[in-house]
Amino acid sequence: MLRKFRDGIKGRAGKVLLAIIIVPFVLFGAESLLTGGGGPAAVLEVNGKEVDGAQLAQQMLMLRNQTAANMGENIDYAALSEERLRPQAIDFLIQAAVVEQAFEKMALSTPERMIQQSIVRTPDFQVDGKFSNQQMSRVLADNGFNLNILKQRLAEELRIGQLRSAIGQSSFVTDENTALLIKILNEKRRAELIELGPEQVQIGEIDEASIEQFYQTHESEFVTQRTVDAEYLLLDQQDLVEPVEDAEVRAEYELQMEQFEASERRRVAHILLAVGEDGEQDQQAAEARALELSARIKAGERFADLAKQYSADTVSAEDGGDLGFTARDGTFPEAFENTVYELAEGEVSGPVVTDAGVHVITVTEIEEVDPPGFEELRASIVDQIQQRKASRQFATLLERVADVAFNAIDLKEPAEVAGTEPKAVEGIAQSGLQGEAASINENIVFNNPRVLAALFEAEVLQDRLNSELIELSDTQAVVLRVTRENEPRQQSLDEVRERVVARLREQKIATELERLAEEVRAAASAAGELASVAKDKGLDVREDLELTRQSSDVPQAVRDAIFQRAKSAAGAAAYVVDGEAGKKYVYRISEVVEEADVMDEQQQAFFAQQMAAMTANQEIFAYLESLRESAEVKRF
Repeated sequence: MLRKFRDGIKGRAGKVLLAIIIVPFVLFGAESLLTGGGGPAAVLEVNGKEVDGAQLAQQMLMLRNQTAANMGENIDYAALSEERLRPQAIDFLIQAAVVEQAFEKMALSTPERMIQQSIVRTPDFQVDGKFSNQQMSRVLADNGFNLNILKQRLAEELRIGQLRSAIGQSSFVTDENTALLIKILNEKRRAELIELGPEQVQIGEIDEASIEQFYQTHESEFVTQRTVDAEYLLLDQQDLVEPVEDAEVRAEYELQMEQFEASERRRVAHILLAVGEDGEQDQQAAEARALELSARIKAGERFADLAKQYSADTVSAEDGGDLGFTARDGTFPEAFENTVYELAEGEVSGPVVTDAGVHVITVTEIEEVDPPGFEELRASIVDQIQQRKASRQFATLLERVADVAFNAIDLKEPAEVAGTEPKAVEGIAQSGLQGEAASINENIVFNNPRVLAALFEAEVLQDRLNSELIELSDTQAVVLRVTRENEPRQQSLDEVRERVVARLREQKIATELERLAEEVRAAASAAGELASVAKDKGLDVREDLELTRQSSDVPQAVRDAIFQRAKSAAGAAAYVVDGEAGKKYVYRISEVVEEADVMDEQQQAFFAQQMAAMTANQEIFAYLESLRESAEVKRF
């Protein structure tokens, strides 16, 4: 299998599933996502490679944002604390580091051209179906990224595709296993169900003695984080935008029209055949394969099908090789671009050699581009002029503010240079702002890991010097100054009383609900059915449920529990399963129904592919687990 890795086998079948398995570990991986100086001190060492505090802050921030988003409006701020998030973040970073190191040992790499193609084809970076560098910059800035981070993430994803393909090609499934899978998936189970929630139990008031006892027992959990209060000066290029005279807009339009050439856009698809390490011999083999594929397409086979099967460009292969629309703008290598404009619509090329490998190219659509009118371009030209002028002013302003801030004792003088006022914010932890303050839009700057790292550097935190100018994006920058350091302190019972009462209520409800569920289960098992028990206790019951493994009319936990039971579980016995939001479900399986094989050959082939994918995923999990278990980890 390792030989396949080194031979550069590519492909990304099961991309979405693989992303769920691996991508969270590598997106914020062992290579620094930050730019700038030496950076914060190391917090981990994985197989001799350091992971620094800025990476930990980035991972904690990502986890906090994901957790908060999943909570919706009912945010539990305790779950977003540094104490809760730090262990999870460290676990992610360790896994990220070992995966990154494994990639390096396997010599898995991604050509720059593949990364560029992926960027150009990203819909969020397009305007009217065409890639826009300005649109990309805006999207990246809005999400706190830059182009280097984007390229790193795409490279990681493409390398994961190679890993997935190599493991997938070494996996196989027998006809017997396929038949077993089909039989399992066709199985139905009939069941009864009672849902029990907090509303079914009464717990009364929480007495003061219980509150005090809980607080004393869990006193260590009610300690504030170490935080700082700070001032910051936010510089935004948009603040420098000024109105533009109509005459200037028209002059710019006329200049652009002088440079405009009647042109066309072409929609292109390709099949990329990678050239390995054997040089000329591998290139000859790739060119021969390209000739073969070109002939097969001309003979009637679908270009898209062959692209999915043979293309080493794993990104476009999933779309049948489609690269979207392109123009003569240097997006692709010269040989590639020349071929595109020599082909007629629907025509297929022979081998086309570039640094990326050997291509088979086809043009799927040709679109004439007419010169746009003045009014059509007015808004765009105004924006271009404004941003061009503001960008020059912004660059000058950044240089001046950086110089002044370096020598100033506070932000007063830099603010005068910038023509704005510093803002103040309180309670910033190393993982970011806590509580409701984190969701205030004007505080978004403190979601940036470089900002958080700067606040806790010795010169800024202890010496109270202004931070260096931190460029958040191409159009925003910030200078920071710590005004106060807040050491962790024990919170009083009065401060945390509501949290204590809530925890006690949850515990009592859970205890009472568990007692009720067991009572219902025992009674139902004795009666051999749920209906009479539900009637006696004033509960609702769902009878005559007919479920498959894909059913969505019951909670997933219930469905999974029902199908995880052995077939022999069908009968009088009732069972309990936990659900979401503290709920419990009592269920009884009344019958297991095995239907005859109703699938055609195409469906059976599909399930065979699913079995192979499942096997590959199990091997990936095992591989990741082995990497983690064998890693030498030091924590600082």
